[in-house]
Amino acid sequence: MRKNKAIKVATAAVIAGSAITAVAPLQSEAATNSVDKAITKATNQMTKAFNVYYQAAKYKGKLPSTTTIRKEAKLARQYYEAAKKEIAKKGGSKKAAYTKKLEAKKPYLTRAENYVAAVNVNIAAKKTAFNTAVEGGTQRKVFLAQQALDQKNAEFKKAVAKVFGPDARRLLLAKYYTPTEKLSATVDAEMAVYQVYREIEQKDLIEKDLAKTAKLIESVKDEVAVIAKKDTKLAKNIMKAVDRIHRYKPTPVPTPTPGPAPVPTLELELNSIQAAVSNGGTLRHDTANTYILEGPSTAVVNSLIVGANLDGFTATVVSVAGYPVNKSFTDNDGDTSITVNLNDVLPIELNLATMKGFFGEKAAIVINLSKAGAKTVTETITLDIEVVDAK
Repeated sequence: MRKNKAIKVATAAVIAGSAITAVAPLQSEAATNSVDKAITKATNQMTKAFNVYYQAAKYKGKLPSTTTIRKEAKLARQYYEAAKKEIAKKGGSKKAAYTKKLEAKKPYLTRAENYVAAVNVNIAAKKTAFNTAVEGGTQRKVFLAQQALDQKNAEFKKAVAKVFGPDARRLLLAKYYTPTEKLSATVDAEMAVYQVYREIEQKDLIEKDLAKTAKLIESVKDEVAVIAKKDTKLAKNIMKAVDRIHRYKPTPVPTPTPGPAPVPTLELELNSIQAAVSNGGTLRHDTANTYILEGPSTAVVNSLIVGANLDGFTATVVSVAGYPVNKSFTDNDGDTSITVNLNDVLPIELNLATMKGFFGEKAAIVINLSKAGAKTVTETITLDIEVVDAK
């Protein structure tokens, strides 16, 4: 009996040991299965998220629903992070192999998220603010709104450059970037004029720098012509600023008071005024010191020829239409005349259209004639500007 009992105990111990040994492989296999499942779930979702936009763009020529791509990309990220945790927890000796398998599909997740990052750039809000500003017609608000819109559109274009797939990039730019660019351009003329005329007013250039004022106005003359034909509130407000500048008259330049001088023994007199006018223009004497400057709008006044009764005199152009100049020219060749190059007086091309637009129908030119030993003579020459274009 004792022998039989001992055999039974030994047998039971062997069976128990076998059972314990069999449990370990089952647990390892279960862990492996959970990691594989997590990886498969993540890689499938990452591939799906990528294909949602890529295949729609490449094979159907359209973009996916923004809601759909956001949802699929979000799930792909969640499953990817969950798979990483599962590998770290249960990967055991196969962690490196599992990680390599998961990361092989990671580019699909990156591409899907780059697409979502592009469509998440909120251009719509800036477009709404821009349209509201334009409708309101306040120049500075439109200027700031256009800047904000352009910056956001540039941000979107930069984000699109990171999107994988030329078809998707092309469709994104066509749907969002190009229409926004065109919308911004609808007020380019207004904003160009606004900035120029704001600079003239803020820096008081009419009083301080007539030449720069003339250059600035000339630089946006085409834009002003475009705006003048528009009937928007913004265009009308811009034209008010333009009219205000053109109506403004600078403070007249006082004639210098001469100091004590020897009693003059010579009498200096203005004899004649002639002009070199190209492109079909002419200058003819009317009455006294009034001359008629006539011709097509493209006629250009290149120079004035001032004649006096004495040689060696100096002609100083004091002002033109009230604008200070104070530019002197001296007769050095003894022929009693001086050629005044008008580009040295006002550094713009003085065609009749520009002169009439800037000075009005009449332009008064104040000239001082001086010579050593003679009394300085001040003459005011009036140019009656008449533009005659063929019809």
